[in-house]
Amino acid sequence: MSGRDKLVVILFLLAVGGAASYGLYRFKLRQVIVDPITSGPSDRIPGQQSQENPQDAGSPDNIEVMPSNSNILDAAGTRDFNNKYLSTVIVSVREPLKGADCSGVVLGPRHVLTAAHCVCKRPPSFSDGGKSAVVESTDCPEHAYAAMVRYGTVRNKLIADSDLFIHKGEVRPHPDFKIVLDEAGTAQSVNADLAIIVLNNPLKERLPALPIAEEELQSRETLVMAGYGHGEEWGEGHYRYVRSNELIGPEGASKDRFLYEQKGIYLYNGFDGGPCFRERGAKRWLAGIASLGSDKSLTLTSTIAHREWIHSEIQRDSR
Repeated sequence: MSGRDKLVVILFLLAVGGAASYGLYRFKLRQVIVDPITSGPSDRIPGQQSQENPQDAGSPDNIEVMPSNSNILDAAGTRDFNNKYLSTVIVSVREPLKGADCSGVVLGPRHVLTAAHCVCKRPPSFSDGGKSAVVESTDCPEHAYAAMVRYGTVRNKLIADSDLFIHKGEVRPHPDFKIVLDEAGTAQSVNADLAIIVLNNPLKERLPALPIAEEELQSRETLVMAGYGHGEEWGEGHYRYVRSNELIGPEGASKDRFLYEQKGIYLYNGFDGGPCFRERGAKRWLAGIASLGSDKSLTLTSTIAHREWIHSEIQRDSR
């Protein structure tokens, strides 16, 4: 073997070794759009890059993304390739084909619960004079999208086939939803950070009933949290993660907001809008929705505290 050939082999091995240190996520994605998708404002509190409208559903698209080091992503939790948490869906104001903006949870054939801050508009610029800004239920859009992801064949721990079912629905924020932001855009206070998306068409998937927990949340209680990461660090794919987190306790004197522990890097701890489950054996209850936190805290909104509002919204469409 010549010196040149040896150099080529060495460079090839280095390239393969470098790629092996990352996770190459590959989805064979079949997109099913239940409702037509149109462009809309993207002024959401969690700033995201704008996305183009998807094309009509057709043959499967192969999506290959090289995300950050897979060992870092492992800190986010376990990938739910067995569809145990199929009720955890992607939520976005625009089309969710390229990845998640936020997460949510299916409460019934036509109802998805998420965090209100996931779909409500970012307030206009308020940098002058050091004034705070307020985001309320009147700042929420009329419609948003929920996408269910069903994983199919799993060829290894990182590669899976996936079906993406996109639904459009009406946004109904909690009437008491309110966020006060300081001049830097940091949340100073958050109240009733919940919104229900009423789907135009019912889901075809028949999911087990998900009751709202009745027993109050307890400090040091462990909850199972599920959701989708979003942004370049996550590879911009449709990856549903599950992890367990322990509650620290109420946030100050709040009756509906709780702090939970931070594991590792903050980026990989919160699934905004995602469900927080109380699980005992094979039984599961919805206990909270991951809310808007800060760089120093992770929070959830108790669904127990807002159980009556959630039930009334569901019953409102069953009459």
